[in-house]
Amino acid sequence: MATFSVWVGLAILVVAVCGQQDNTIVEPLDSPSPLYPGEVEILRDTPCPNGLYEDTDRPAATDTKICVEARLNCRIGVTWQSMCNNCTCKEGSGNLPSIECTQEDCFGYELPEEDLGNSNICGDVYECPEGCVFVRRTSSCIYCRCGTVEPANEETAPAEPETQ
Repeated sequence: MATFSVWVGLAILVVAVCGQQDNTIVEPLDSPSPLYPGEVEILRDTPCPNGLYEDTDRPAATDTKICVEARLNCRIGVTWQSMCNNCTCKEGSGNLPSIECTQEDCFGYELPEEDLGNSNICGDVYECPEGCVFVRRTSSCIYCRCGTVEPANEETAPAEPETQ
């Protein structure tokens, strides 16, 4: 009798598994590629930030690219800027690549200023609000430029009162 119960249980399990619907979530094709901490999506004509390189294997919109951390994603032949030095990932021993950098003295070197726009939204947001343009996206935030940026007017100092 116990053997019959086991067979009935297995048959019910097989029917349940075979009849189960596929509940996998399929992201729409137009959703952006997920980013991991340290990665950034920027406009294609903008250079990758210092220490990052463009990952050409990662899907991105036609006008953007994804930059990844070079030291954590060392691919043979890839070059990037590290402070004022140029670095290249080369074939190393075994399966481990080796990183070779020029040995410039970077004393006094200032990192280029990165464009962060004038507005950012964090959370599960992938688009800038209406009236704003995309600047960059990280794993947690999107950075936008909203409105028109007016050049700062230089105020002239008030004239000193004349003394008589």
